[in-house]
Amino acid sequence: MKTMIKPVVLFLLLTFAFFSCNSIKNKEQKIIEINDRILALDSAQRIFSDLNTAQLQSITDSVEAHLEYVQRTYLGEMEKHLAEPLAKYRTILKLLPDIGKRSDKVKIEIDRTRKQLDGLKTALEMDATKDAVGNKIDNGYVEKAMKEEMDVAGNLVGEIRQISEKALLLNERYQMHYPIVKDIVDSLRLNSKIPLKKKI
Repeated sequence: MKTMIKPVVLFLLLTFAFFSCNSIKNKEQKIIEINDRILALDSAQRIFSDLNTAQLQSITDSVEAHLEYVQRTYLGEMEKHLAEPLAKYRTILKLLPDIGKRSDKVKIEIDRTRKQLDGLKTALEMDATKDAVGNKIDNGYVEKAMKEEMDVAGNLVGEIRQISEKALLLNERYQMHYPIVKDIVDSLRLNSKIPLKKKI
């Protein structure tokens, strides 16, 4: 007799029949691979949780405001000793644009991907026969689902590592160039009535 359980993830409403362990080819190896990817995703999630994305966005906004102020208030051709540090300061804007909005999307994708991997793992462990819409869970189905979800998870882990590396670089560049830019902006403020949009 077949039994039913509530959905583990959105796309999996599993109907069970208990086949032999060989019903899905290399099932145990597939479960090991999914577990490995789950561990990698969990590790990446911890790295991402440790990032202060609000602070990163605040730094980016400040850099943009400072550069805009210089552009509005500096008169004439800019001298090289000022232009060079400002150009380096500007590179910060390219590292993590819109990190605040991006952070929300990454968090959602981490949660979705984790549930998908958990659901696929459960389907294999329980020898599920059908998915939520009645598609047969066979070798072809599992191979396709494995490729899709493992690729998504792998790409997500890579994206989080890249964000983490860029966050470190962003902070380093800001600490290095901020004092010089602050002096430039402070000097301009002494001779201009134009207010600075963001405190420096």
